[in-house]
Amino acid sequence: DVFLRSAMRIVTEEAGSLVGRLGSEEFVVFVPDASTVEAIFDRIQARMRTEFSERRAQLVAEFPEFEGKPLLTFSAGAAPVGQGLTLEDVLNRSDDALCEAKKGAGRGCLRWHKWARLGEHS
Repeated sequence: DVFLRSAMRIVTEEAGSLVGRLGSEEFVVFVPDASTVEAIFDRIQARMRTEFSERRAQLVAEFPEFEGKPLLTFSAGAAPVGQGLTLEDVLNRSDDALCEAKKGAGRGCLRWHKWARLGEHS
C-alpha cells in the first residue's frame, strides 16, 4: 500500500490532476497533449527508480531473496482520443496497449494502441 500511494503521488505530480486509480495496481491518466505522453512516462520512470531505490535497499536488507529482483515497475498503455470514440473505447484501447507493454518488451515500457500507429490522433 505504501508503494501504491507513493506511485500515485509521483504519477499525479508528473502527469497532472487528471489521474485516477482503476483497480488494484492500475491507474488512468488523461493527458491533453498526446505529444507529451512519452516525456511524462520517462519522468515517472526516472522518479520511481530514484525514490524507490532507498526502500528497495531496506527491503533487501530485511529479505535477501529480493536481491536482483525489481521492486516496482511502471508500464503504460496509451491510446489517443478519436472522433466517435467513447471513454470506454479509449480505456479499452489503453488497456490493450498496456497488456502489450507487459507481454512484449517486458515490464517498464510504454506501448501505444495499434490504431495510434495508423495516425488516429485528435
